[in-house]
Amino acid sequence: MDQSVNCNFFLQYCYAAGMHYPLFFSAIVFLVAAAGVEGADSSRINKSAQSLAKQLQPVALEKKFDKKPPSKSRAKMISAIEALEKSDKTNGPDPESLLNKALDFHEDLGNWEKMVLTNTVLSAWREAHAMGLFDESGKFQPTITRGRDIGKPVVFERIVPGETLPAVSNQIANLRIVTKDAVRTEGAKPSARDQAMQKQIEGLVRERTERERLVKQRKGPEVNRLGQTEKEQKQLWDLALDEAGESFNNLPRIRLEAGIDGSPSHKTKERWRLECEVLNNSTHPTEIKVKAWLIGVTFKKRQQYIMASEEKTVQLRPNEIKTVEFYTKSQNSYKNRADDYDELSKGERKESAVKYRGYAVQVIHEKGIAAFDASDRTLLRMMDPEDEDMTVSGLPEFRTN
Repeated sequence: MDQSVNCNFFLQYCYAAGMHYPLFFSAIVFLVAAAGVEGADSSRINKSAQSLAKQLQPVALEKKFDKKPPSKSRAKMISAIEALEKSDKTNGPDPESLLNKALDFHEDLGNWEKMVLTNTVLSAWREAHAMGLFDESGKFQPTITRGRDIGKPVVFERIVPGETLPAVSNQIANLRIVTKDAVRTEGAKPSARDQAMQKQIEGLVRERTERERLVKQRKGPEVNRLGQTEKEQKQLWDLALDEAGESFNNLPRIRLEAGIDGSPSHKTKERWRLECEVLNNSTHPTEIKVKAWLIGVTFKKRQQYIMASEEKTVQLRPNEIKTVEFYTKSQNSYKNRADDYDELSKGERKESAVKYRGYAVQVIHEKGIAAFDASDRTLLRMMDPEDEDMTVSGLPEFRTN
């Protein structure tokens, strides 16, 4: 039964029974507290599982076997089994439940790979736990402190040798813990258990390969807004050039529309994104350069500065429209330079923030400026080739930390 339904039913019962106000209020407090504890536990489990999920992030299958030790996958495995050990030590969810919860966050993994990962990671944790490979704080240390092999060092070994199956030589699902003197010798015949594990891991490769194939099939080749592939666009461009002849060199009529289409967030990698739509209103094809400036302003002195400037070449057939994107760097990359320019004190630096000012765009043809646009009238004047008093190129550039 839903928690809210339980609460409502209980409160209605108390009221109908004529419960006195103090006792009735205590019942409410008890129920709210109970629900809060349950919510807190759930939140804690989710936080631990999300942290563990980062270590289980899928890595592209290897194309060529690298004989070097699997240092990256080893580090991820150690982080994963340390998380399981911590959960086991602190009365958190049991390691298997925590691992299953972490894998629930991975829609990018198939069921078979999740099964193989569960087996190998749990096996590694159980081996490490049984050998006493965790210190008092739950950190992994590669020397056995418990059992018959006390004092022996351990290593992480590939379950399936890299020479046998290069694709999984970099996968955490292909690792196990063994004592250093038990490492497989080159050319050794695999045991029945190793053969069974190899079949499971080969299934992982098949599943991953098939999933990637289906994604590519659904996605198909990259096309423009008219559904044309790059090859088809090239063929149409060549045809338009042949038909245009000398008119290709004429200054084109361009319609330009620009605007900020993204502000700093996780999705934009903490950057501002400028989107420019350019339309060729001419009867001939043209090749132009779209140059954009993204402008910031300092916190105290209000000095305008260039956050980013970039130029991109665009080919347009008659009546063709294309979208061109430009980005700043991450917003925090400008802070030190802007604060230094403002000569801010330590206290002021804590309060200051990176400020975006606006954008300016020019469409440049070899015969002149074909179009320009900006976020406001002042910046628009800086783009106007007839206004020589104001130019964006005179602004300082803050491009680095």
